[in-house]
Amino acid sequence: MVTKRKEIKKITLSWILSWIFGVLFILLGLGVIIVGSYVRGIFIMLFSAMIIPYFNKIISKKLHFKISGGIKFALVIVILILFGFAISGTADQGSTTQKTEYFLNERIVHGDFAYTVHSIENVSELGRFFPRESKGVFLIVELTVENIAKESEYVYSDRFNIVDDQGRVFDKASSAGLKDDFKFSKIQPGLSESGKIAFDVVDEGEYKLRIRKGIFSSDYVYVKLN
Repeated sequence: MVTKRKEIKKITLSWILSWIFGVLFILLGLGVIIVGSYVRGIFIMLFSAMIIPYFNKIISKKLHFKISGGIKFALVIVILILFGFAISGTADQGSTTQKTEYFLNERIVHGDFAYTVHSIENVSELGRFFPRESKGVFLIVELTVENIAKESEYVYSDRFNIVDDQGRVFDKASSAGLKDDFKFSKIQPGLSESGKIAFDVVDEGEYKLRIRKGIFSSDYVYVKLN
């Protein structure tokens, strides 16, 4: 009876580096997708997977094609070029958006939406029949949000905050009792939604409405409310 010998796995420096750079570049591609360069990010992730030994093995079994060290090196070069284009594109995009502070009744194009803040109002309580008192003051912002993208997009409440002159950030308050409150929902392309958003803030200082570009973005514009 012939005993089948187990295959001894050989771990080389090349194998280790392939795993390290492959995983690193996949994360890099994911980051490129997050900042908005979807096509380049997807290609970076695909090329990165081809560097990883595990996927090499699958490709050689399914396609009978082995990726050599030279091809891996070429893929690294292509990945770095794609990353460079993605970064430069993001930088150019950022440089065109120089203005970050706006005023009432000024149309603001920010990401997939255009915003116009029409008016503000300070009230001590909300609701007519069952009034709800503020611990400070309710700052009510009336605005219009227009979808300028090619597809329907959601407007989430966490896009909006109030920031005071001390850098304190206030989230949206409950809309219970607020007449004509803004409906946070999906907006179809070319259409708009208008309404009011209430914020429970400290009754002092100056305020700005902070509008976030996207749910994971740290790109903001501000509307002066005083």
